[in-house]
Amino acid sequence: MKHLYLFDMGVFFDVYFLRVTKLLKSKITLTIIKTKNTVKNVVINT
Repeated sequence: MKHLYLFDMGVFFDVYFLRVTKLLKSKITLTIIKTKNTVKNVVINT
C-alpha cells in the first residue's frame, strides 16, 4: 500500500513539475517578446 502511495506521489510531482516548467517557459518567452517589442518601439521613436 505504501509503495503505491509513494508511486502516486512521484507521478503527481512529475506532472506538477512539468506543468510548472511549461508555465515558466511560456512566461519567459512572453517577457522576451515584450522586451523585444519595447526595444523596437524605442528604436523607432528615437
